[in-house]
Amino acid sequence: MRKVPVVVKDGIGRPDWPEGEAWPPLDENIVGVLCNGKEYIIYEEGDDLPPQLKRSVRFLRDIPDDRVVWRYMEDVRFLDLLEKQAIYFTPGYKLRNREDYELRVPVRLAETEAAHRVARLSSWISDRDELAHRLAFEEWTDDAKYLYMSGISCWHVNPVENHAMWQIYVGKEKSGVAIKSTVGRLKRAIDTRKRFVHADMVAYIDYSNGSYERHPSASGFERIYSKSHFYSFENELRIVYEYPGFVWEYDDPQRRQALLKERPPARFAKTDLGHFLTNFPYVPVNLHELISEVVVRGVGSSTYLDEIKALATTHLSPDTTVVPSAVYEWPNDSSVPFHYDPSQYPAAT
Repeated sequence: MRKVPVVVKDGIGRPDWPEGEAWPPLDENIVGVLCNGKEYIIYEEGDDLPPQLKRSVRFLRDIPDDRVVWRYMEDVRFLDLLEKQAIYFTPGYKLRNREDYELRVPVRLAETEAAHRVARLSSWISDRDELAHRLAFEEWTDDAKYLYMSGISCWHVNPVENHAMWQIYVGKEKSGVAIKSTVGRLKRAIDTRKRFVHADMVAYIDYSNGSYERHPSASGFERIYSKSHFYSFENELRIVYEYPGFVWEYDDPQRRQALLKERPPARFAKTDLGHFLTNFPYVPVNLHELISEVVVRGVGSSTYLDEIKALATTHLSPDTTVVPSAVYEWPNDSSVPFHYDPSQYPAAT
């Protein structure tokens, strides 16, 4: 446990920490940081944790614990999950690269917010260049919070397998697995001691003409839990990991100038946050608790199912079942009633 005094700078209480260094510290042993008004207390592995740091995934809305969820993946990702015993949380900017609608503000709302921002800043900034600079900076910080300080894990909610999910997330001609779990298992399995992890169902909206779906408990998180209505078939449960040390980057005026000159993602590889982007996507998980069943789709291999079963024996709970995909496993012909009786129809002449 370490304690860092609070000092007042420009009327704001801040940690007495070297300027330009990451806050909170980028240290894998740190479990969490709390402030009592006089000092920041840094809790590390092995410390007796206060109740605030003994938490599970925070679900923004009530979702039944027995709700079935799925994660479809290629076998390489499955091996990665088993070896690291951690879930990969995709950085927001990678989602944006795949789908342009991800983590954006609906058009009409963006126009309204931009007008409010111009009115607010122009009331105390008269210089046009400074105003433009400040507007660009605030727009960048809004984007950066979601694109570079949030990791996202996407799960499909469905009581049964889904053919479309196999096609999209594994591929048409590739082998892979679908891990089956429940909301309750997710809550118990994900290690949140060092992280702020929350979850909610995705709301599907029309970005051109619509706005966010408003919900009191999800206020402030609408942007990250919204997606284009073109993807409503995914019925997605989204789990989000937020990195808490975002604000420190903007405390140094010279660094603020540099941020505007070189926009991400290339910039991040040149800062201390390169460590963060390299290491943060993985969040530890209890695999025995997480996975109730592994559904297997093998392409071009008669031994693929047995190979996955061997991996499950080594890494997963003895209670975890491994079964072939029902989507691609047609029952044996001998077990299927043959309803067409040729004798009922005259032979073609």
